[in-house]
Amino acid sequence: MPTEDLNHIFISPFTDYGFYHLFGKEGKSRQNLIFLLNAILHDYLGFEKIVDLSFGQTENKGTSSVHKSTRYDIHCTTDQGHHIIVEMQNRWEPNFDNRLLYYVIETIAKQGVHKFMKQTWNYEIVPVVGIALCNFTREKFKNRPLTYYNLREIETNEPYGEQINLVYVNIKEFTEDEDKCKTELEKIIYSLNNMETLQKQQHNPFSTAPGDFYDNLLTMSQYSSLTPDEQMEYTRARMYANDEMLRIQRSRAEGRAEGRAEGESQQAWRSAEKMFAKNLDLETISEFTGLPLDELKKHFS
Repeated sequence: MPTEDLNHIFISPFTDYGFYHLFGKEGKSRQNLIFLLNAILHDYLGFEKIVDLSFGQTENKGTSSVHKSTRYDIHCTTDQGHHIIVEMQNRWEPNFDNRLLYYVIETIAKQGVHKFMKQTWNYEIVPVVGIALCNFTREKFKNRPLTYYNLREIETNEPYGEQINLVYVNIKEFTEDEDKCKTELEKIIYSLNNMETLQKQQHNPFSTAPGDFYDNLLTMSQYSSLTPDEQMEYTRARMYANDEMLRIQRSRAEGRAEGRAEGESQQAWRSAEKMFAKNLDLETISEFTGLPLDELKKHFS
């Protein structure tokens, strides 16, 4: 493929490698992540502003960086000198909600293990925030771009503390209208969702100066900016993401088919019950409902 054509190919931020390249490495990626986290935690939820961060261990599902970025362990320092640990999950996995909660609880537990190995621990807990970037539709989050959970007393709504926080960024629920993007998070999500269009325009409308977050995002998302090895990794990541999406779609279709079959079976048994109550013989019931005669005999014996 000619080099000039590669300039019009963008890196999808919703693949594991794409997100890792834009937000999961040192350098500009690290600054991008600080900007993204502040758009979520500081601007939207009122947390202290993050000024620095370091990457801890990530969930590793393979030897390449394609499989190192489904989960991020991020240690943040705020402008007030406090610390926050962010557990970020950027791809759908089975038992998605339970996984996010487990990662948060596991991170809290590890704080105690590490302290006990060195000294007496008085159970001071650094707040942990689990952030899920959901690039898929969830009915319970309909019309809710961002959903925030923490521990509170039911009657008074008084916070229990800041130790456990769960945040869902529901990408499908954000505005698709450029003119309606007012917050930084809305602008970020719009940029990520429209990367292909912005690449063709070679301009991000939210960029105010060369080298700012939105300009960096556009430059870094160019496929031609990758090394040959990085291009190969990204290609594998796209193939993996495509296979995952097909698997999810197939699973949902099979589930719907099973649901229909189960519904039809339940309806047949309800009809059989009514027919039996009217003293119809089992052979006739079997003929009309399609239910096996031997099963009907067992059921009504």
